[in-house]
Amino acid sequence: MSETGVNAMPDGIQPRNKNWIWLFVVMFSLAAIAAGINLTYNLKQQLTPEQLGNAKRLWEHTGLKDYDLVIKKDVAAGTDRSIKDVLRVTVRNRTVTDLQLNDQPLARRLWSQYDMDGWFGWLERNLEIDQQPKASRVFCVAHFDLEDGHIIKYVRSVRDTNERQELNIELKKP
Repeated sequence: MSETGVNAMPDGIQPRNKNWIWLFVVMFSLAAIAAGINLTYNLKQQLTPEQLGNAKRLWEHTGLKDYDLVIKKDVAAGTDRSIKDVLRVTVRNRTVTDLQLNDQPLARRLWSQYDMDGWFGWLERNLEIDQQPKASRVFCVAHFDLEDGHIIKYVRSVRDTNERQELNIELKKP
């Protein structure tokens, strides 16, 4: 026994180093911080009714009467199915005058849904569905033109079904 007292270790035995515990504490803390930053970033990107309302009001205030839209729509349901469509919409005096899906004309009864106001309505309906109490968890982001408010890009992913919708909208002035 050592002369230093009761707590001394027997000769030849080293006390256990417990500094490794701090390594794991630091690693778990950094992982939690990284997850929190990622969650905060994603939540701030989420489309809100206020953002959509602001863009819609800007469009109504400064929107064009005559324009052409090229909408590239990509819908994926799970990993095995994907639909890619191109819609071409001609709008004159705020009325759709031509609508084609993949270079094929669509029925006139559908035309009113495909101008910019129709797309704003579609986004509003999706937001209402997503905010229902028992709705699936959804990631939804949209980009709007800063000058006139028209929709540039919209992405909506439903976690439970692995469904993903993406719209890329190009607005052209005639």
